[in-house]
Amino acid sequence: MKFFIPCLLFISLILFIWLLMSNINRTKVTASLNELEINSQVEKQTASQKSAGLKNLPSKKLIILK
Repeated sequence: MKFFIPCLLFISLILFIWLLMSNINRTKVTASLNELEINSQVEKQTASQKSAGLKNLPSKKLIILK
């Protein structure tokens, strides 16, 4: 019994640290995924603004731009 309780304490401590590190890593991944999603939405908006601007140009200028 003297050996069993310290072993359980050690194992539970290791599992607790592992769980804590897992949650910290998950938080970092979530933050980076949110940042990637925001950048993706900004790129879509920029592309749509460029295409809207090209629609307003005369066809002669579009040929020159190509």
